[in-house]
Amino acid sequence: MLKRKENLKYEDFVVEYKINSYDKLLSFFQENDENPDLRENYIFRGVSDYSYELIPSALRKYEDGNYKINDYINNNDFNLLLNTKMEYQNEDGTKGKGLVSCGIDKNNVISNEIPDRTVFSLDEVQFKREISVLLHFLDYSDKVGLKIFADSSIRKWIHSYLAYENKFYETWPKEEFYEIISLAQHHGLPTRALDWSYDYKVSLYFAIEKVLKEEKKYEDCVLWAFNYKLFENNHIMESDIYEDFVIYRPKYNSNSNLKSQKGLFTFIVSKKYDNMDKEESFDKFIINKLINSVDESNKELYFKLDGFKKFKIPDNVKIFYKFIISGNIKAEILYNLYLDGYGTEEIYPNYDGVVDSIKNRVKLENILNQNK
Repeated sequence: MLKRKENLKYEDFVVEYKINSYDKLLSFFQENDENPDLRENYIFRGVSDYSYELIPSALRKYEDGNYKINDYINNNDFNLLLNTKMEYQNEDGTKGKGLVSCGIDKNNVISNEIPDRTVFSLDEVQFKREISVLLHFLDYSDKVGLKIFADSSIRKWIHSYLAYENKFYETWPKEEFYEIISLAQHHGLPTRALDWSYDYKVSLYFAIEKVLKEEKKYEDCVLWAFNYKLFENNHIMESDIYEDFVIYRPKYNSNSNLKSQKGLFTFIVSKKYDNMDKEESFDKFIINKLINSVDESNKELYFKLDGFKKFKIPDNVKIFYKFIISGNIKAEILYNLYLDGYGTEEIYPNYDGVVDSIKNRVKLENILNQNK
């Protein structure tokens, strides 16, 4: 039974397993006395490095602290005037706090330029980063005739991306951007979305596929499972209350890769520039929200998130499963996935996927022979 609020912790909602055999992993996707069958109520995400957290790519940083999304932003086009209250250091080493007005570039570095486009927080700078790359994605895709879903309310901002405000003081991302974000994320552009799949074997493929590469061939990887049904079943569909997060499935009919991968996305929703640049993993975000939304007015423990009805979490139900898969069994798992029809040609159903599949099967055979 879940404890009262003051005693709740991360481990009450997340269970972690170390997987050293493929049969052990498969047992979680079969109905048995030990574990529930996760296929009905969970979605899945494969992570190739066990140390990686569930942080959306738009919020990931390099070791020097710069955002990876900045690789897609031209600094000459991204200069903003920051007007905000913040701490600063004087030349004599003393610290102060007050109103600061200065030019700022994509790396949050103060510049000598004084642009006319004003922002009022570093969270708002993060919003400008994300809208910048999304509108460039729309612009370039549209120019070469690629199908992309964007109505006139978005298209009019193509040439003035830094001016885009979007009535942001409500929430971000806005619903009209969901398709663009999903498409951009699927093709590798850093966004606020995380990729998931309804099919655990698809996610398993993405977790272990790097066994075919020399670098980190035998590193442990992770298969995540997220109990989306618990939230979907309690989602308030018609409500003026904005959700804390969104589970979104894009249009499959225009993207054969996404259809084959049975893909969908989660977005953490930011409200009024609230912690928008915070590098927080999805699992910790969800768990912290649950712990801070406990309704203890009844004898039983209820949870109430923005955009969702009040609900209970059954005693035997976890929000997340984290399967840490030993690097030593990745080749064996990939071989079994191939036998089950989860080769590169199925994950990427095009000519390039077929060619890669032929090459990858040769690589896998060599690895298996080396391990004998």
